[in-house]
Amino acid sequence: MLCLLSGLLGLVNMLLANLSGRIHEIGLRRALGATRWRLAAQVLCEAASAGLLGGVAGALLGSLLVPVLSHGWRIPPITRPLWVVAAIAVSTLTALLAGLIPARAAMRVSPAESLREL
Repeated sequence: MLCLLSGLLGLVNMLLANLSGRIHEIGLRRALGATRWRLAAQVLCEAASAGLLGGVAGALLGSLLVPVLSHGWRIPPITRPLWVVAAIAVSTLTALLAGLIPARAAMRVSPAESLREL
């Protein structure tokens, strides 16, 4: 649980930093007619893809490291495909949860303020 919380906080920080770096793009999209919900959906899709890719990378790394690290043990490691799918699903859902805060921030971007800074 602590690992999920730390991953969630790290992902929130990454998404917020990404959002602040792209504030002009978001303002331009808003000025051209993008709705607040479309911007929020974009941020949530970015968060979900980051979580999905992280989950797949973790599953691949785990499947490579488990046989190496368990070498010499008397008990063989047990990996079930359902556990792998569940781990990837949990990482994706955690990323979606982390994306809610930056999505709300993207919805509040004022087009006039963000374009004024150009």
